[in-house]
Amino acid sequence: MKNTFHWFSISVLCVLQLACVTDTSNDPPVMPGATANQLASVNTQLGLGYLRNGQLDLAWERLNTALQADPGYATAHNGIALVYDRLNEPVKAEKHFKRAIELNPSDSAAQTNYGAFLCKYGRIDEGEQYFLKAVENPLYTKPAMAYSNAGLCKLRGADPSAAEGYFRAALRADPRFPVALLNMAQISFDDQAFMAARAYMQRYEAVSQHNPRSLWLGIRIEEMLGDKNAVSSFAMLLRANYPDSPETQMLLESGMK
Repeated sequence: MKNTFHWFSISVLCVLQLACVTDTSNDPPVMPGATANQLASVNTQLGLGYLRNGQLDLAWERLNTALQADPGYATAHNGIALVYDRLNEPVKAEKHFKRAIELNPSDSAAQTNYGAFLCKYGRIDEGEQYFLKAVENPLYTKPAMAYSNAGLCKLRGADPSAAEGYFRAALRADPRFPVALLNMAQISFDDQAFMAARAYMQRYEAVSQHNPRSLWLGIRIEEMLGDKNAVSSFAMLLRANYPDSPETQMLLESGMK
């Protein structure tokens, strides 16, 4: 494998696996007779829903309410750690990630999230170990996400061979997982395995919408394979949907149409 790679700057993924609960107000839910654990559960689910929507203030309020109701509720610690990470408060985030895992050592979602957090701050080897712990749990429903995050983590650590192994493991767990497919398309392109790159790109297109980086990769794959119609189709989508993207600028500078 070549030593030089041009990788997508895909953010390490966080895992939010609780079902969303519809909330029609900002007031805490009224639950007469509810136990502390029930209050913590409902507020945690609401907080994670707000987090998904980017409403960090409301997410923090709900998750903090959950922890006030039950300080030992592991999922609330995992959730509020994600909020603190989004708020760029890594010390508080790490404290709650560690507490979530301490309270529930089999929580693969928390382990995956903590692994992503560690990789974000350059702690590659530590992060990798938490991803591996996550997939040891036979009941974990998202091993492809943990493996893909491990691959992204190893890319940050300039270890593309290990990254490829993790992306392949992700696709064994879920052959339709978009992050792994797109990165395998990039790996194949960088290895000059252009037919394989096209095949991975076609699989990616079947399960995910394009973004500027995937379109730019598609353009370069098809350029190398000599399919001018495919190049034009990818280029048209890139220019039309992402006119201000760096990839569109690269397209214009390349002279490809």
